[in-house]
Amino acid sequence: MHTLLDNVPAHAANTDQGAAMPRPVTLINVFEVPEGQREATLAGWERAAAFLSVQPGYLGTALHESLAPDARFRFINVAQWTTPDAFRAAAAAMREQRIFPKIPGLAIHPALYTVIRNAAPEAA
Repeated sequence: MHTLLDNVPAHAANTDQGAAMPRPVTLINVFEVPEGQREATLAGWERAAAFLSVQPGYLGTALHESLAPDARFRFINVAQWTTPDAFRAAAAAMREQRIFPKIPGLAIHPALYTVIRNAAPEAA
């Protein structure tokens, strides 16, 4: 089972070349939820979200649930943080305080991302 820090390299960059201000980073965390563990996972996510929402650098989060109950990733969490370091510090504090419960069979796969391209609909 992965922790919230496993896939977040310490050297994760979050600035444009030459830019003085860091760009926000996006945490995308996918959850493989075993049969019968949906409610426990939701309760754990809600507890973690409440804890993380008051941490420095937190910008917001949204939890998505697959429309197909047999999807490999039942939940996908997308969160915004000011910097990789802000996320790492908050995740370490969450882990230290054991905010997210151990759920048998649950596998999470977190990683931090930055936007490198945007596409908007073309004007009609």
